[in-house]
Amino acid sequence: MRQPTPQQEAPMTKLSKVSAGEPDVAPRTRINQEIDHSLTSALTEVSTLNCTYLGSTSFLSVFCETQPGLSPNPIPHAVLQGRWSHEHTFLASRLVRLLSAFQLYEELIVGHYERTPTTIIPLQLILQPLKMARTYLETNGWGKDLQHEEIYSKITRNTARPFPTLRSTSSPWDFYTMFTGANLRWEFIGIIFAFAGLGALSGEGKLFKINGQESMSANVFAEEMTAASAICIDICKQLDKVNDLMIWLYLTHGALAGDFFGETSHRNYELLGDLVSHIYALGLHRFQSSENDVPFFISETRKRLFVTSYRWDKTLATLLGRPPRLPYHYCETSLPLDIEDDLILDQDSPEPLLQQLGPDGWNIKGVNSGTLRHATLLRLRFMISVLLEQILELSLGRRTPDFTEKLRTTYEQCLQMWTQIPQEYHYSADSWEVLSPQSCISLILAHFEYLYTVFQVERIRSRENQDDTKDLLDTSMKVISAVNDLMKHREQAGNNILKRFLCILLFNALAPAGVLATEIHRCTIAETPVPCSSSRSEIIRKLSVFVSWLGSADPSISHTNRTCVDINKVITKLLDDTLNYQPSHRSAEQMPDLIQDHGLFEESSSGSVMPLASVEDLPDLATFGTSADFLSWLDDLGFENTLPELLF
Repeated sequence: MRQPTPQQEAPMTKLSKVSAGEPDVAPRTRINQEIDHSLTSALTEVSTLNCTYLGSTSFLSVFCETQPGLSPNPIPHAVLQGRWSHEHTFLASRLVRLLSAFQLYEELIVGHYERTPTTIIPLQLILQPLKMARTYLETNGWGKDLQHEEIYSKITRNTARPFPTLRSTSSPWDFYTMFTGANLRWEFIGIIFAFAGLGALSGEGKLFKINGQESMSANVFAEEMTAASAICIDICKQLDKVNDLMIWLYLTHGALAGDFFGETSHRNYELLGDLVSHIYALGLHRFQSSENDVPFFISETRKRLFVTSYRWDKTLATLLGRPPRLPYHYCETSLPLDIEDDLILDQDSPEPLLQQLGPDGWNIKGVNSGTLRHATLLRLRFMISVLLEQILELSLGRRTPDFTEKLRTTYEQCLQMWTQIPQEYHYSADSWEVLSPQSCISLILAHFEYLYTVFQVERIRSRENQDDTKDLLDTSMKVISAVNDLMKHREQAGNNILKRFLCILLFNALAPAGVLATEIHRCTIAETPVPCSSSRSEIIRKLSVFVSWLGSADPSISHTNRTCVDINKVITKLLDDTLNYQPSHRSAEQMPDLIQDHGLFEESSSGSVMPLASVEDLPDLATFGTSADFLSWLDDLGFENTLPELLF
């Protein structure tokens, strides 16, 4: 049995590197320092010896067997620990001061919705109650006549009251008044903080001020919002709150917290656990809109929240190689309707909207004016996640007598599922000609997730039959081709999405790239043909472009960049050794394309691939006899997982 791999927890709120031209001028008396006054324990260093288990599907599994001890130098960080005490003075003051910036939060949230490829909660369900809260605070003298402690106590009393019961006849306005205005609650305030942080990170990096304080960079502001929304969660947990808004809060905070805790950190793993607990408590895993006496807009939002939570659970389970906590076997909920966000709030009944849907559930209008509906992507990614859970069962569960039959059936289902999706929702190079850049990014996200799902099941098939690697290599080539195609359109995609795209590469592309590099290296040494539909020269050309672009990433920006660059060095070294290999006279005549491509690789990567680590820092490539060895080494590469997950 594989032993747990040493891993280090990521920080709850770490200092982020400020981009060039964006001075970090924020004072250090931020909320995450003041929290010490209301918690029984302060910021404490986390031991680098902490261990968390990584299983066979984890995104590091490609390296684990041959290099179990390989790991970059750990970077110390602090994690917030502790429980509530009775002293809230400093905390109350800080949280209430943050309420004075609702106008700024509104601008950030609108900007975030305009820039993000996909959203879950319709904008008006956030924006309208935010405006109502802002108006109430400004017209009722909360900031002038009441002391901070009084305001804090009033909001806490509102939050302590049971959340009002929703009825099928409740309007959006009725819903808003339950948690905003005079009934303002910490659940909603935490949601606003989290969305504001996401908006700051997705923007172009300006400076922010709150209540006349000194300017903060976007990264420091987002850190502030992460800590503030975390405290709102803690308040609600102390009050034992379980309601729809808590689901909203956990999802938005989880998206933001990925930048600071690390998407694969234990802290984020705990967040997901709390989210799943609330889903079960509310019964969203068995939610059927026809059987529930709730308004239509709440019904559709709940379905969107569920499919997003389900996908987060499967993604994190795969990344960490751990059992999922929201298994499909216990879930019976319908998919969100494939309709526009605005229509959710405009309809009292789904009947008129059902006329827009075909028998397969997809909207008969297809892509509307070059824009992909958010619900379309949510449906696509959920369908992929259901397949991913089946693969997790094969990878992580007990081996049963019918394992071979289950593997065959799952593989066939993976291939069939994609054929059942309308062709216009398939990503291709032509998508950039007919769709908006955001819609192209949405499709490529689904495309990557699908290919990585197929990649995982083909890894199992290859382990069962080590001579059958053709399908695995073909899928790996599709992944690398899609990455290279995205790089051709990086100006259309925008700097923000590419800035965060390294996490997608780490999740979905580095393992396939390592498989290709390892197999072409093995076949070169063995002087045998590469078992792939693509030629040796095409594989080398596309890998050369891939490592050239990835190697240009600045490793000092984040751990995500550093990790990508470190793994990229291993892939580059494999390619270098392949191209430098001197074949025998007989094989040299049979592999002229390999020799010719040597110069191409050196040219394409010159000046952009990061300098290779010293020999002692790199794994012994001679131990990479097969792609499985490379994948095993990657599984034991114990870096600090602080990469952000693009949940939204």
